[in-house]
Amino acid sequence: MNRIEFNVITGEQTVIPLTAEEIAELQSRPVPPPPPSYVAFWDALIASSVYASIRTQSMASLPMNTLATEFIALIGDAKAGRPNIAAIQASISAILSTGSFTPTDVQEFEVALVAGNIDGLYSLQ
Repeated sequence: MNRIEFNVITGEQTVIPLTAEEIAELQSRPVPPPPPSYVAFWDALIASSVYASIRTQSMASLPMNTLATEFIALIGDAKAGRPNIAAIQASISAILSTGSFTPTDVQEFEVALVAGNIDGLYSLQ
């Protein structure tokens, strides 16, 4: 491993090998978690039983349809880089408290949150 020193006055570049201590320090740094991905979350969610359940229930219930529509719009905004975390959490909570879901549905919702690395942002409680 090397580092490059650049002299801004002369424009000269020098390649300097890293010492063992510098390499050890670099390797000991924690790896940052991946950024949230609402696209990965959405891809996992629409392939799940909980999405099918939300969809089925939204066809029979105007309140559930309204909540599902709002949730889809909020996730669309999030996928476009404008997540409204508080509104998404409120939407998730409203859907889960209004609808009827199996433990498997809830587990698959959690799996989708993990897939998008947003499980630390949202709660299913």
